[in-house]
Amino acid sequence: MAVAQDILLGRANVSNIPWQNLGDRFKTAELFGILGNIFADLPSKSIEDSGLFKSITGEDFITAERKNKDPFSFKATARLVFSCNSLPKNLGDRSEAFYRRLIIVPFLPPKPLEQRDLHLKDKLREEAAGILNWALVGLARLQANHYCFSQSPQSAADLDAYRIAGSSVLSFVDELCSIDLSIQVPATELYHAYHQYCQDSGLRPVSQKRFWMELKEAYPELEKVKESVTRRIMYSGIALFDFETAA
Repeated sequence: MAVAQDILLGRANVSNIPWQNLGDRFKTAELFGILGNIFADLPSKSIEDSGLFKSITGEDFITAERKNKDPFSFKATARLVFSCNSLPKNLGDRSEAFYRRLIIVPFLPPKPLEQRDLHLKDKLREEAAGILNWALVGLARLQANHYCFSQSPQSAADLDAYRIAGSSVLSFVDELCSIDLSIQVPATELYHAYHQYCQDSGLRPVSQKRFWMELKEAYPELEKVKESVTRRIMYSGIALFDFETAA
């Protein structure tokens, strides 16, 4: 983090706003003209609203305000980089539009204090030119990949786990269901099981309409069909562990 802030971007081009405070009344203005917003050791406070986060990462125009001055609009250009011991809970936006903006980079546990190089920052500053050249090689690779970052299997797995943890619907599917295109389950039966799961887990259930929306967004292969004899609505492609019927 210090390398990116002090060597690659320059401290004057970096703001340090926690993710949870990006939308605070006078904090947003600190992003004006900034190349990167870097904050180490995020607090554990949950993410309540991701609207501004999506606007910043989408390079949209956002409105900000400085104390005792008129509001103004500017195009967000800052790249957001955060480190944390544990990911803050996402209580607001569970859409794929939110999760596809995230890249989770897991780090190994830190070395014991006696094995750490206490002069590492000074050594890295001496290698600033080499670090910049190394970063430019990475930029060329990113451009060749159409600006899509590569993800390790562990990074992808961590993002999936974060997505599931942020949704009572996906947590329910992960624990009590399987995705199986040969199976159908009554819509009311599945939603009732989900509602009971939320009660047992101390979670707030979403409406049945929202339940299906989240299922369909996470698993596009699922279908809603009407049974020919009973005319009841069925979810096709998902199986509840204790209630399965062949399609």
